[in-house]
Amino acid sequence: MKQNNYPRDILGFTLENSIWRINIWIAGGIALTSMFGYTAITSLLFMLSFVVTFLLLVLFATRHTYITEENRFLLITLFCIAILSFVSVFRGKVSFDYIKKYIIYLTTLISFYLAVNLPPEKKSIRLLLNLNLVISTAYVIRFFFPGVYTPGGRLTFDFSNSNFVAMWLFVSALLLIYTFVTMKPRRSRFYVAVLLGFLCYFIYKTEARNIWIALGIAAFFILYKVFEKKYPYNKVSIVAMMLYPMLFALGYIFLFEAGILESNREMIEYGEKANDSRIEIWKYALAYFEAHPIIGGYSIIEGGRGSFQLHNTHLDTLASYGIINYLLFAYYHIKICLQANSKCTTLLTSFALAGFIGLIASGAAEASLYANGMGLYIFVASFLMMSNFRDNEEGV
Repeated sequence: MKQNNYPRDILGFTLENSIWRINIWIAGGIALTSMFGYTAITSLLFMLSFVVTFLLLVLFATRHTYITEENRFLLITLFCIAILSFVSVFRGKVSFDYIKKYIIYLTTLISFYLAVNLPPEKKSIRLLLNLNLVISTAYVIRFFFPGVYTPGGRLTFDFSNSNFVAMWLFVSALLLIYTFVTMKPRRSRFYVAVLLGFLCYFIYKTEARNIWIALGIAAFFILYKVFEKKYPYNKVSIVAMMLYPMLFALGYIFLFEAGILESNREMIEYGEKANDSRIEIWKYALAYFEAHPIIGGYSIIEGGRGSFQLHNTHLDTLASYGIINYLLFAYYHIKICLQANSKCTTLLTSFALAGFIGLIASGAAEASLYANGMGLYIFVASFLMMSNFRDNEEGV
């Protein structure tokens, strides 16, 4: 696979990096306004993030003619995904709430393409890490005020649900670990460690089991490189992890139907969540896929309101947009991650990619990244960008 090492001084990605930093600010604003219940501002920032991301794609595609055959094919794949999902979506009654999921879906995929191909500047990485310190501190402050729990006792921080806030907390925790590794002052490291401890406790209080599994997957990939010290990751492992959410769901359904999970109920149940809490939703997704295999059931699922997610990124895509779109979706993620993997030449770049892999793995039981993850995709995509950060041997 050809590496895509752009000569920054010739092609000049300063403008694109500046616009990406605007997106980082927007994502941080979305996290903070969601946390403190300013939903109107959150929605406004989300719409702005879509406009900025689309503008960045147009600039990237028109200002730079140095695009490899592989990237050109990725752009074609992205275009086909947009058209096919458009057909699925616009069979129903159109409103902003109805198409919001579609907008988030496309914006997330566009963000991944941009992040893996945009050579990052050090100031972009610094902004991301420093803003995450502010957000993490805000979580701790917000925790000591009323209204952070659901009536059932799950931590939400005023986000839409506990699983969604767990995704945000997971992103912040990974960025804190990256900050801890690259930060030199010991006192600052102590503060980061304290914040990380709080965030791990908060994740525990959300009762989001899939986040702990995803964190374990990310930790495995990181530790593997710590001991192996060879780069990049094995391609087969990359392909397997990009398909993991689908493999996990199908395997889980099979084990449950076979009675294996039922016989070990006490061992795997967590908090108030039963071990079959996702089974019916996933069966529901598969039923819609069987009824509408080509173009999906976006316009009719949950009464055609558009504001739904089926708690698995792959099954959600399959049921919403159909089999062709899903295959392109899976292929796109594999190629994006393999491209990022080809640029991993240090432990820190491998760590960044491991973070992205863990975040994709968290989609095994939560589809908010592509369904209602307003702004979340910018932080997730930033892990792809950090995997292409050439100066990280010296820290940020």
